[in-house]
Formats: sequence, structure tokens, C-alpha cells
Amino acid sequence: MKILALVGLPGSGKSTAIEAIRDLGIVVTMGDIVRDEAKKRNIDPSGNNLGRIAQQLRKSGGPGIIAKKCVDLIIKKKR
Repeated sequence: MKILALVGLPGSGKSTAIEAIRDLGIVVTMGDIVRDEAKKRNIDPSGNNLGRIAQQLRKSGGPGIIAKKCVDLIIKKKR
């Protein structure tokens, strides 16, 4: 399995790039992980709420927890 990771500041064009290559395979974003967590907690996915959830995840799971959850989701989707 090959993984292509796009990184950059907000507004740098990551979403535009993803749309251009979406047909290459599975697409997972870190935002997907945080939005899914908001849904599990039945919390409105506003920017402030998502920011708090991301901070909570990192506090409880460490700074790499969202990336780890991305990898887990990619593996799950690949099956």
C-alpha cells in the first residue's frame, strides 16, 4: 500500500489537491477523525467544538493520536 500525505497550513490548497487525486484511492483527512469523534459524542461540529475535541484527543492520546487514528481508518477501509 502506498500512502500520499498532504500537509500545509489552513487555506494552502490541500482540499483542492485531494479533489484532483481522489480517484487514486482511499482519502482520509485528520478533520474526518475529529468530525467522527464529534458525531460519536453528539456534539455540533462547529470550528470551536472541533478544536476542543482535537485538543482533548491529543491530551488523552498524545500528540500523534489523530494521525494514528487516520492510519487505523485507512487500514479498516482497505479491507
